[in-house]
Amino acid sequence: RHLAGCASGLPLTSVLVGVDGEVVLLPMAADAAHDVLSRFMHAYRQAWAAPLPVACKTAWAYLQRQAANATLPPGKPGKDPHLDARAVFETQPGTSFDGEWAQSAYLQRAFDCYDDIAAGLPHWADELYGDLLVWVAPKNTVTSS
Repeated sequence: RHLAGCASGLPLTSVLVGVDGEVVLLPMAADAAHDVLSRFMHAYRQAWAAPLPVACKTAWAYLQRQAANATLPPGKPGKDPHLDARAVFETQPGTSFDGEWAQSAYLQRAFDCYDDIAAGLPHWADELYGDLLVWVAPKNTVTSS
């Protein structure tokens, strides 16, 4: 709804509220929102041919690590984003955390393990969720009443 409204020229700010916090989606220029919607439609058509090698929480972990790596001082090596993504996707031994794969019948049916999505994840994570890094308000700009 946020993208459709922005693509129509409405300067919307949307707030998604959950039990563990809130996310504020900032207004987008109409042409930028239209571009995102076009990419989503392309992904939708691709998904009818074969399951996309991506999982939401896993993709977000991958992108957040990439963003964190980009802020490191020059010459300081960053952590491999696949390590963070794998940790979210798979059940962690010795913990009570069920990975995203274990929580999703769809992922279990489509993929056997993280290695099945590893090669395609960078592309699809960016394609489907990369814009959130730009259009979600930083936590410190959200005020509560």
